[in-house]
Amino acid sequence: MKLCLLIKYPPIQGGVSAQGYWMARALAELGHDVHVVSNADEVEPEYRIQLDPEDRARLEPEGGPGHVQLHPPEAMSRKLAHIPQANPFVSKLAGRAVDVIRRHGCELVFAYYFEPNGVAGHLAATWAGVPLVLRHAGSDLGRLMLQPDLAPTYTEIVRRADGIISGNRFPLLAMGAPAEAIYSVPPYYLPAEHFGPHVPPLDVDATVASLKRLSPAVISPGPYDPAVPTVGIYGKVGELKGSFDLVAALSSLKRRGRAFNLLALTQGRELEPFRRAVVDAGLADCTWILPFIPHWRVGQFIRACTAVCFLERDFTISFHAPSVPREVLACGTCLVLSGEILEKQPWKDQLVDGESFLLVPDPKDMHRLASALDRVVTDAEGARAIGRRGGAVSVRRASAEELGRAYEQVFLDVLRRRAAAPVAPPPPVELVEQVADLRTMLPMLPKVLGDEPFAALAAEVLAGRPATRPARAEADALLSAAARALAGSPLGEDAIAFSRHLLWMGWPVDGEPVARPFGEHADALVLRGERSDILVLRPLRSACAKVVRFEHLPESHVSPRATRQSGPSVVLFNKQANFLGHYFLVNDRVGALLDRCDGSATVAELCAAEAAARGPREATAEAQKAVLGALRRLYRSRVLLFLDAPALPPAAEA
Repeated sequence: MKLCLLIKYPPIQGGVSAQGYWMARALAELGHDVHVVSNADEVEPEYRIQLDPEDRARLEPEGGPGHVQLHPPEAMSRKLAHIPQANPFVSKLAGRAVDVIRRHGCELVFAYYFEPNGVAGHLAATWAGVPLVLRHAGSDLGRLMLQPDLAPTYTEIVRRADGIISGNRFPLLAMGAPAEAIYSVPPYYLPAEHFGPHVPPLDVDATVASLKRLSPAVISPGPYDPAVPTVGIYGKVGELKGSFDLVAALSSLKRRGRAFNLLALTQGRELEPFRRAVVDAGLADCTWILPFIPHWRVGQFIRACTAVCFLERDFTISFHAPSVPREVLACGTCLVLSGEILEKQPWKDQLVDGESFLLVPDPKDMHRLASALDRVVTDAEGARAIGRRGGAVSVRRASAEELGRAYEQVFLDVLRRRAAAPVAPPPPVELVEQVADLRTMLPMLPKVLGDEPFAALAAEVLAGRPATRPARAEADALLSAAARALAGSPLGEDAIAFSRHLLWMGWPVDGEPVARPFGEHADALVLRGERSDILVLRPLRSACAKVVRFEHLPESHVSPRATRQSGPSVVLFNKQANFLGHYFLVNDRVGALLDRCDGSATVAELCAAEAAARGPREATAEAQKAVLGALRRLYRSRVLLFLDAPALPPAAEA
């Protein structure tokens, strides 16, 4: 096949870029002609990989039966000036891609990441009359899709794509994608020659000398001593990455006289605050900060560390699942991991805290984090033993051929369907898989019915239906059957109501403002840091948020972290434009507070109302603290935003 790929690619940093690179290479090794159209050379300095000439040569590998050829669009210059000024990425990528398709006879377009590649790929494929296959990542579906001016665009390209690769088909079905166009994510690939215990450690001093010629971002306090225990981090720097939690914990260790190196392979918009934090924490004399290097050299960095930390926490995209833990384990280096990321790993049950990795449930708990790091820096040999045991964890890695074949099969199937050629019907989905899908869609029912009765009822509902993946119709039918089975049970009735709210979050409703849940206030204030004038802002709740009280549904049924086995629960359901809405437990006070967040009252007025409701026995300061804490949590969860504008009129009562 001749393929046109609009993808992230080196020198762009990150997992999506790495996956794009290995995908293109794997397809070329199978004999396909791969034409990569990417604006990678225009990546901003904060996210640019430093490539030396040898690395540059790897971007267009030669010698295989196929080839990879790069086609970068024209760089931004005064020739492209227009008012208002912007770099016209979508237009440039679409124009270059359609030219490449026509000149080289490309049969299919693959676009990975909605912005700008998916939009540009849709345009180029439409103009050239060839099929389009899309793939999304985490932040485009989980963050950009929630922006009201982007959601309609992404929904339209999803509906019109000939194929979509995704780990979760349900939101795509809700957007209108045909079921037959949705394909599973190809197997995870990590090149064994670059990630393994046999990989030589990075020569830090030589790397510093080389990178200093390419980038001003290098920080080195002097010669690096590899005999000193080394704590490493790599990837984007940031508060949600736990970068500043790490600095605080290491500072406490240094004050206790511990000796260590901090080796950071990191950049990003928070790099300067991170550097200042390192200096303020007294770590400047033992910290090396290196700019990003190519993915095929990251294994050497991991091998240079006694332990590598991945401390991501409170991340706003719930299904964000970085590959860093797999890479560290593959290299046989001790992994220090946050509880949030551990829960996202399909092989988490194979890991044992203190034996094959070190767990930090919440990196904001500085004492717990410092304790784990103290174990690394005071017993480096013990940490290396933990790394070796972690390396033995069975985390399957596909071969390059398996990766290429997986994409090849998707592309061939899309081409056959597009050509209206006879296509063999898809293999029937086993009943056990259909039941598993319904369990995912309606997780409350097995808790109330029991696993076996749930499976039996699901099998009864599925009888006579096509042996395909179930969707909304099957879920509705199962809910109706469950409602009959649970009639007269207060707990059962609550479970049915809860499940209907889950389905509401996952599917469109005519006339519902899911793309613009804040009406015309999409550009309202983005709250950053501690604002001294926050009390004058006016919170506005999403029109797609519901607070529901379930009198007979205990909190332990709603959340695995809750312990209350009886009594009512109050649940906030928040529907979003990506149909990956979320729900969480709140209390009656938070529910009442959210009811008052209609844009007509200031934060100060809400605090005063809460103080009055609590009565004179509680100080006004305590009420204000509670209100501010709740508002910030709701804001981070995209349940409300803050208006820096005149009051809205109170909503009319129904």
